[in-house]
Amino acid sequence: MARARELVILEYATEPSSFTRATDEDIKGIHDLCVSLFSINETVSFETMLSWQQKNPYTYFVTKQEGLVTGYFDFLHLNEEVTEHIMSQPLPGVPMPPSTDVEPFTPGKLIHGLFVGLAVRPGLSPTQARLHGRHLITGAIGVLEDLARQNMPVQMLYATARTSYGIRLSRKLGFEEIVYSNDPLIRFRINLLTSNNPLLREYQQIVKRITSQQAKKSNHKI
Repeated sequence: MARARELVILEYATEPSSFTRATDEDIKGIHDLCVSLFSINETVSFETMLSWQQKNPYTYFVTKQEGLVTGYFDFLHLNEEVTEHIMSQPLPGVPMPPSTDVEPFTPGKLIHGLFVGLAVRPGLSPTQARLHGRHLITGAIGVLEDLARQNMPVQMLYATARTSYGIRLSRKLGFEEIVYSNDPLIRFRINLLTSNNPLLREYQQIVKRITSQQAKKSNHKI
């Protein structure tokens, strides 16, 4: 009943959706959204999500309308060893990383890779779902650009998908596929610095500009 009431509120919402970095209070809405899409058994626990968020407050971002979480994406920053393990291990069962494997962002340091996840609230009309999905994608690119401006460029994005929507979206965005036989989970990766995706042109220009500025500063010091 509560979900049905929220969908009615969203259907007749008059205010535009907002995009923002998630707070600890938003994690419950993100968890509920994931359970609605993937079931409780296929969803990371609320406690784990909260631990990731508290280890790195730039892990989760949300779209909201009328105070309700309508979608989210996450940038999970793991060390390279854990990332390689997840990308190279077919099912059954790649364990989810504990909060101790989640790393904060360090100014001036290249971020080798981030795991990205994205989902829109189920039950929205196709038009609403597209709008919120587009808002999340443009918001995620904006976050990448902000990280680059702070001299924390991201080289790789990684993702996993087993739903038709997630697979289509990853392919549309230009991710490279990694497929294991008899494994329903498809791994995806994209090099943000060399990709030809037009959505990333501004990001790549920012990275080049910051890199050039850093090089000039280093030359002056010499």
